[in-house]
Amino acid sequence: IILLINLIMQDFFLNIQTLPKQFKQRDDKGIVSKRWFQSKRFNMSSKSQLTIGVKLGLLCSLLIINVLVIGTFSAYETRKLVLDLDEVAETNLPSVQSAANIDMIHDGVRANAFYAMIVSGSKDEKTVSAVRAESESVAKDMRLQIEVLQKLAIPDESRKQLDAAKPLIENYLTLAHDLVEVALSGQVEAAIAKLPALQISFKQLEYDLEKIGTSITEYAKKDNTMSKNASIEASYLSIAFVIFGTIFGVILSILFIKNLNKSLHEIIQRLSLQSQTVTQSSEELSSAANNLSASTSEQASALQETAASI
Repeated sequence: IILLINLIMQDFFLNIQTLPKQFKQRDDKGIVSKRWFQSKRFNMSSKSQLTIGVKLGLLCSLLIINVLVIGTFSAYETRKLVLDLDEVAETNLPSVQSAANIDMIHDGVRANAFYAMIVSGSKDEKTVSAVRAESESVAKDMRLQIEVLQKLAIPDESRKQLDAAKPLIENYLTLAHDLVEVALSGQVEAAIAKLPALQISFKQLEYDLEKIGTSITEYAKKDNTMSKNASIEASYLSIAFVIFGTIFGVILSILFIKNLNKSLHEIIQRLSLQSQTVTQSSEELSSAANNLSASTSEQASALQETAASI
């Protein structure tokens, strides 16, 4: 683009001398000097000037390149924002949801163990079966949420914390399951004896799950903030590119239009000079013809006088 602009400016300032000064170079008859018309500066076959077709082609090409640059940048930024949104939808939201589900299930496991102690010794088989099924269900759901969370692209710190907490989770689920089975079998005192170990495991796991949830949430917030900043930056850059592209296109169009007007003006003046030259030649031929006619008339008169004398 810089090379093309240099060529345009070189052609634009090639004929820097103004035409009115040249029109002052007239001969005695008031006709523009032929030497000026034959000057190399106004030679139509000059190779230093670009043709009108080439100039129009360059203008269209540069404007098309300008549009392509703006379009390519806009497409790139749009694709980048889409990827950020995909990460939010596929990683951040599911990871936060899984961490919240694990924390709720963690509370539900202990609540179900307490409920088993309440219904301990109950003769209602449906209630006993429901408590036992609930104990197995919450344990299964908790393991499932752990697997889901591990498959997601969570931060390395959160993954390490999750791997470290898995043995505690299994121990907690085992203690809760044993307490439920002992309570449902009617051994209330034995179930109460197992309760302190379950409480200690609950507290330890609660602290670890809180760290995991906090780490995932902070990563999601940080990622969302980065996506928001990237979106704002992309908007500003897009506006800047559009403004720059518009200014560039306008300036380029003005330069080309001025250059084309100058070229057309020179062509018109060349044609005018050619017309003046033809007119001058016609006048000279007419004058010569008149002189020849007058000379012929004089010769004819002389012949007539000679004949009369003879």
